[in-house]
Amino acid sequence: DNQQTQFELPLYNSMGYSLPTLLRTHASLDAEIVRVLSAGEIFLIKEEVGEWLKIEFESGETGYVSAMHTMINLPDIVPSVVYNATNGYSSVFHSSGIKIPNVTGNAFYDGLSYNERLGKNMYHLPVLYPMAHKIYNAQQLALQQGDTLVIHEGYRPYDLQILVYKELTMLSDTNSQVYAGLNKSPWHIGWFIAKGVSTHQVGLAIDTSLAKVNSIEEKQIGNYFYQDITDYTEYTMPTPIHELSAEAVSLQFPISWQVSGLWSVIPMSYNMTDGAIKLRDYCTQAGLEPLASEWWHFNDLENTVKMNIAEANAYYSIKPSKCISRLPE
Repeated sequence: DNQQTQFELPLYNSMGYSLPTLLRTHASLDAEIVRVLSAGEIFLIKEEVGEWLKIEFESGETGYVSAMHTMINLPDIVPSVVYNATNGYSSVFHSSGIKIPNVTGNAFYDGLSYNERLGKNMYHLPVLYPMAHKIYNAQQLALQQGDTLVIHEGYRPYDLQILVYKELTMLSDTNSQVYAGLNKSPWHIGWFIAKGVSTHQVGLAIDTSLAKVNSIEEKQIGNYFYQDITDYTEYTMPTPIHELSAEAVSLQFPISWQVSGLWSVIPMSYNMTDGAIKLRDYCTQAGLEPLASEWWHFNDLENTVKMNIAEANAYYSIKPSKCISRLPE
């Protein structure tokens, strides 16, 4: 029994990443400002204090930051998920099954490093801290049915977002098959890759598939136990993940992702498979919302509204090159 933790492992000594925010001396907007944090500074998270997180840098500096402006390394607290950060070693973005120049097969950040907390090499998977609770809940629902999330990406660097849009646009201008796949009425390219800031850039989206668990082992870290999936089989999905075309849509026609619950009254795409439907059920029961155009993409709309993404200054590219997570003492 994991007392003292609201996740699979305790928050204490997990790795965090800052969005642009302020470091304060205490957990209050009235507290003294220590300094301004830039996007991507890394630290250890020590505890949650209301809507704040107490943090400690490698230098020994401590302070408090807003949880709404802090990303956490998801494997540190939900290690049972299968992580496969493909953009960290070989991007699988395609459109109508065709490789996207300067994107497909490329690595865009150091996706894997040794995680002392888990005692093995592990992918980095930053998500906004408030969203981590919902992903945890989705994974617990999946585990209860013998399934597991297979997460490919949470936070996505802004420069990668723009590169994919630019290269896909140029490809569609010269390749009629790609153009047709992107513009199959009523869809268009903007439904498959955002031209500007998306929920990925603020850590409020995940791209995930689903798998059946074949074998699982109980692992122990200090006084804490968690489930480690040692073998799994991915479900058949409508398309491979990150297939940017109308073949990947989850609903029969576009709807605004910014209207909570609207997806639930729209008919599912005829392409949706049993595995994709199960994935949607787990994620939506946990409070995440699907994207009409991508069966793998789920947003945390509740916290997107709190952050006000329309005004978020998310033109940054956080690319962690190491993991500083420590044992949850």
